Amino acid sequence: MTRTRPIGILILAGACLMAPLAGLGCSVTPPGSRKGGIRARMVLHQREHTVPIEGEPIAVGRFLGVDVTNNAGGVFVTAHDRYEEAKVEFHVRHVLLLRKLAREENWPDDALRGPWFVAEHDHGSQTGVLRVRATDRTLPDGSRPLLDVHIYTPACDGVVIENTHGDVELVGVRGTVSVVSDGGIELRTDEPLTQDLSLRTSGSGVLVVAAPTSSGTFLITAPEGRATFTSKFGTAERVTSEQGRWIGVWNGGANTVTLQAAHGHARYMVKDRPELYTPSFH
Repeated sequence: MTRTRPIGILILAGACLMAPLAGLGCSVTPPGSRKGGIRARMVLHQREHTVPIEGEPIAVGRFLGVDVTNNAGGVFVTAHDRYEEAKVEFHVRHVLLLRKLAREENWPDDALRGPWFVAEHDHGSQTGVLRVRATDRTLPDGSRPLLDVHIYTPACDGVVIENTHGDVELVGVRGTVSVVSDGGIELRTDEPLTQDLSLRTSGSGVLVVAAPTSSGTFLITAPEGRATFTSKFGTAERVTSEQGRWIGVWNGGANTVTLQAAHGHARYMVKDRPELYTPSFH
């Protein structure tokens, strides 16, 4: 016959064993209840890398333009109605190396935390602009780390970006778009691109993945690479195609579309679901 021990005796025995360990300073935290768990650390990390937005909250249904200047890193803008309101975050590049340097140089604990950027919602009666600018903060050695800006918003109705030392990625945006960069530029959106579009880089390539409802009068140039327009939708007229240059009018659009890549390819592709296209960089 199998012998059993009363549950109460086992619990009492366990408590008697754990009490001396607690007295010696040993952890007796039950499994599954770790202090400062992964989720808590993720929340803390996100909070430390969030840029507060001055002004009214940017919620669904408001017209919003995005205006960003970042002279030491990339800019990434994602517009989707799954976001209830806009938020701005920054990511420090080479953070492990910087943390090592901070320990070696005995920097303050908050040396990498910023504030590296300021964000302001400049809103009118019907329109609003989210402006993001870098602060003049530096590291204790006088340098500024490379910092990428990430913006998540319910909608984006226009973009103006100037940046150096990083790529630019735009997803789900619409309206007038102007980007000047020395990195790669990529735009993917299911929204129709029917207003002026200017993407210029002095560095690597430019890629636009647009919906069939878009249009434009095109000037695509890539002196050291390929300048291409590809679409199985709509009608392209007055086309001139040569090495490093493509000119034409698509879907009768009067809006100007200028893509310029100094040291890479400049490509405009028309897809059924552009936002599902696999990005070429991050």
